[in-house]
Amino acid sequence: MAGLAKFVNKKIEEKLGAIHTLFLGKVVAVNPLIILPLFGNKTQVEKPMLLGSAVYEVGDIVLLGVLQEYAEGGITRRFDLSDAVVLGKVFNL
Repeated sequence: MAGLAKFVNKKIEEKLGAIHTLFLGKVVAVNPLIILPLFGNKTQVEKPMLLGSAVYEVGDIVLLGVLQEYAEGGITRRFDLSDAVVLGKVFNL
């Protein structure tokens, strides 16, 4: 039974790791805006939504949130990196 428990736990951890919520990222390009997550998933975030008219520079560390659900063109996405929102700058490296 211990083997089955490990297998199930591993699958749960994999699924939880794929849910994007809040995370820190580093700005690696500004035109277009491209952000690379600091930890874990190394999939870059391209052209995230912005709050207000803030200007970001390469090297800025930003806090990103991902929409729980977003519907576009009849398709619904959940926790997708293409629906990331830059919530603000944390600091500059």
